[in-house]
Amino acid sequence: MDVKEEEKVPYFGNKSQTVTPTTSMELCPSDRLVTQLDNWYDGDHTFNVVEILENQDPNITMDTVSNVLFHHTEGDTQYIQGIEELEKLGTVLHCNKEWTQGQYFDYWLFDYKTRIDDLNIQLNDAHDLKPSFLCLNGRPDVHRYLTLHYLMKNKVFDKGYVSFLNRYGQITNKTNWDNFMNIVGGETTAILKRIFYDQKLLLLDKSDNELARNDRDHAFHLYENTSISLVTETYCDNEKGTFITEKTWKPIANCHIPIYIGGTQILNHLREKGYDTFDDIVDNSYENENDFVIRIQRAIKALEDLINKIEKNKLNNDEIKQRLTNNKKLFLKEKITKRTVNKWIKK
Repeated sequence: MDVKEEEKVPYFGNKSQTVTPTTSMELCPSDRLVTQLDNWYDGDHTFNVVEILENQDPNITMDTVSNVLFHHTEGDTQYIQGIEELEKLGTVLHCNKEWTQGQYFDYWLFDYKTRIDDLNIQLNDAHDLKPSFLCLNGRPDVHRYLTLHYLMKNKVFDKGYVSFLNRYGQITNKTNWDNFMNIVGGETTAILKRIFYDQKLLLLDKSDNELARNDRDHAFHLYENTSISLVTETYCDNEKGTFITEKTWKPIANCHIPIYIGGTQILNHLREKGYDTFDDIVDNSYENENDFVIRIQRAIKALEDLINKIEKNKLNNDEIKQRLTNNKKLFLKEKITKRTVNKWIKK
């Protein structure tokens, strides 16, 4: 679509900006979508990009313009209200794979790629398989308490590098703790009680403050000394669908075999995009379990079985290394294509 210079229509490419419509909804000041389009799209479409904050008044009005994109970087339905009204005005982009409204966009993939470039993050290459895993946990949500609980119950906790932090000060969120205790029947390990009551956190390479400043970078040795990533995504319960963030992409970019504790569509999404999900060596059937507590248990059992295979040298080391390298190459080639953009604006 050609841009007439005298109209001064905001567009992305090398001159992106966010347009301010006539609206009672606050705009997101971060220009997140515009940044990723600037960095990873080389087409010639013209848009008005409107970024919105959560929990804002959905009753907005806007002057008629073409190709309006609304963007929301969160995946919880409570954070984007009035989506029906927004769709009358333009295309709503979001990060929840299971929403039937709007258009899914892999925002966090490109956010992570941007941070890799901007911060010169050293990504790890494929190495000989090691019977150990990495599990990074920031905000202490219910599914993360459950993950630690079942790692210990299955006696695989000591085979991993595990962090558990107090991001956003959520250790004191007693609702999360009580919900966790209700699920496990009030019985849990001493280490989890110390995490909650005494705030004895599990640290690897970052404190809470360091995580707040940069949660994309990582210590090289964490991936170098492990071969599997047990990824606890932001949400795990089915009511919130499948919110895919940079956490999903970190193991792929750093040549790890991933096992996901999150929504039920993560692995399907990766397969659709051409990624190897190692279904021949990992029991990925856990992804089809609707009960998220059982899904966590089955994912950890899959982790345990994979560690055992590595310990007993049952895997072709060179073949797996090549497959991990292929995944990383595919990730590094990711672009926002014209085909993707055409789907956004198709009426």
